[in-house]
Amino acid sequence: MEKRDHHYIPQFYLRYFTDPNVPAKYEPYLWVIDLKEKTLKKKAPNNIGYIKGFNDIKDENGDLTTIVEDDFGKIEDISARILRKIL
Repeated sequence: MEKRDHHYIPQFYLRYFTDPNVPAKYEPYLWVIDLKEKTLKKKAPNNIGYIKGFNDIKDENGDLTTIVEDDFGKIEDISARILRKIL
């Protein structure tokens, strides 16, 4: 099973907070502050709000499975479409 970045904050939601002043040739990003390091960085939505293997569970054979993350992905796709229509 491959390791995956499991977002606890959906990427579609994070994209609504990207900096609107980013030139078109650059990837949209958010400003992220690290309170411990006291640094400010720009990061793409796919690079924040995740933990590797966050939704992995063990199946009945003891093997890790990503079924929960896969199902969340389906729900997030539907949610993103609905949110776009509302906005």
